[in-house]
Amino acid sequence: MSASPLSLNGLATAAALRASGRGVVGLVPALMIFVGYRGRMRSAAACTLADVCCVLAFVTIGRHTHGHADTAAGIWQTAWPFLAGLAVGLLAVRAWRRPASLSPAGLGAWIGAAGAGMVIRVLAGQGTAAAFVAVTFAFLGVFILGWRVVPVTARHLRRTRYPRSQRG
Repeated sequence: MSASPLSLNGLATAAALRASGRGVVGLVPALMIFVGYRGRMRSAAACTLADVCCVLAFVTIGRHTHGHADTAAGIWQTAWPFLAGLAVGLLAVRAWRRPASLSPAGLGAWIGAAGAGMVIRVLAGQGTAAAFVAVTFAFLGVFILGWRVVPVTARHLRRTRYPRSQRG
């Protein structure tokens, strides 16, 4: 019974085959899958970090605007429902598959952070007002969706400016 070269056990099998001189074909696809997986996870982590920074910017600016102390405990008290909502939204749309895309990752992050975050905030006994809900959706929409628009627009402009025949 041999292991598939696409599994971790397959990596060891492919390495053993290479060492014995009987073949290296199994090693190359396994490493390519592994490197591809690491790259996707690194990209998902970077995109999640960008989303978390958007939520923290929203909370910090809001607390400062309303004259609340900018202590770590105060920021955490305000931010945790929105961060939990962000996690719910990202998991619901399986954002790790295409983390920088506007849809579904961006929409899931935005609706999760603003919508689910607001629901969690109410369940936690923290206050909400209609104006706060509107500002939350607007700010998080601009920031969470906004940073995703930049690479999409840059890619579009690059393709428009330099057609495939001129690219290297």
